[in-house]
Amino acid sequence: MADNGNLTRILLDIHRKGRSGVLRFERGKEKKQLVTVRGALAFAESSLPGEHLTAIMVAEGTLPRPALRDVASLMKKGRGLEEALLALVGAPEVEKGRREQALAILASLWAWENPLLHFYAGEGLLPGRGNLSLPLPEALAASARRAAAGRLVPFPAGFAGGGWVPAGEGAGELPLDRGEAAALAALARPRSTAELLPFAGAGARKPEEVVLGLALLGLARFRPAEAAPDAASAPEAASAPEAAVAPEAAVAPDAAVAPEAAVAVPEEAPPPARELEEVRRRSAGGTLYDVLGIPPEAGLEAIREAYYALARRCHPDRFQSGEHAPAVRAAAQEAFASVNEAWLTLKDPEARAGYDRTLSRGAGGEKKAGNAEDEKTAETLFLSGRALIAREEFEQAAERLKGSVWLRPDKALYRHHLGVAESHLPRRRKSAEEHLLKAVELDPFLMDSRLELARLYLEAGLSRKAEAQIGEVLRWDPENRQAHRLRDGLRALPR
Repeated sequence: MADNGNLTRILLDIHRKGRSGVLRFERGKEKKQLVTVRGALAFAESSLPGEHLTAIMVAEGTLPRPALRDVASLMKKGRGLEEALLALVGAPEVEKGRREQALAILASLWAWENPLLHFYAGEGLLPGRGNLSLPLPEALAASARRAAAGRLVPFPAGFAGGGWVPAGEGAGELPLDRGEAAALAALARPRSTAELLPFAGAGARKPEEVVLGLALLGLARFRPAEAAPDAASAPEAASAPEAAVAPEAAVAPDAAVAPEAAVAVPEEAPPPARELEEVRRRSAGGTLYDVLGIPPEAGLEAIREAYYALARRCHPDRFQSGEHAPAVRAAAQEAFASVNEAWLTLKDPEARAGYDRTLSRGAGGEKKAGNAEDEKTAETLFLSGRALIAREEFEQAAERLKGSVWLRPDKALYRHHLGVAESHLPRRRKSAEEHLLKAVELDPFLMDSRLELARLYLEAGLSRKAEAQIGEVLRWDPENRQAHRLRDGLRALPR
């Protein structure tokens, strides 16, 4: 975030006041939210596919990739996502996945500059979810460490030659580790980066990451070289005795401070645009092994290392500042999706074996470019079908839209409109349900499909299924009028 201490102040305020509600972050079409119950983090959610709970659990190995079909099947029968996962893998694995998801989402928020914020106060706004009861100070500290280690936020320009001063409040509420506590104590007086790093190295983590984490938490402020404070000229009143600065014997004394030239600054990565283009090129014309830059015989550890290195460098949150052009941001989204696809396939022995069989048959694993003529025809049929829906000519609309879905079955919008058309045809309502569910599967945040499903279920008297879809809409849009009207209709149904 632009003001790195702002997230700390907001969450610590919720913690201190024991507030319950939904804290929503929005940036364009992207939405992320933290749900708090009595001042603790209950869970977090995101509109980015890579941060969905199932994607997180598959990546972490707590949900086998083939089980995704079972999750979809249970959700079609009216179960919520959490309910389906609990039935398949059990409460401990779901809680582990929820915790990982919450920390991953919170870590990514440190890179969001000036998002739109809204807090919807109230407890029980999103029922049917487990409660992590994760203390917000603990979540803040853990997520800042993760953001620093994953390079989700860049080091300040001139990091090696600049200096640091203390900033903000709340250090007493945050569970700092040994390196963080030593570095913060050392900032009883201004320090250059070269002076501060040995203190930050008192723990097991990389000292430069410790310092960056403190900056994210709003506990330390960077000053560029021209503005960096000179320790020798600092006011005497601002200086604390050295014994108070480094009370632990293991903390490096000033005499041991390395010269500035020896400051360990992370190596510069290739220019972002060039690296993203290289990933895109490998994805478009090569195999999944090529995407990760590994040989086909690579073991799981090599695959894991390649994935994490690329995922850190290509994560879209690294490219959201104004210094990156829209084309670079779009390339980051595409590259990150390709890297994720390669990881999810190659880490799973069954999925990898199937992919390798495809390669051995000469398919080459190359991405299909798709038939441009089919794409054009599908779009034409879709526009025609949508116009027919507007004229309430549902039979003809369904026929046109079936053609667009046949040509492009992966388009959520085509599926949605086919479902809408068929929902008005009594004999095709089962098919309508299937297309609307598929639209939601392809795009979980296509709220219009969820609203159509709710209407369909209400007309059929399926109150539990209708309630599940309405709840999903209100989870992301608590003020959605259509959802509230449908909920009123749901309450009128006999129980």
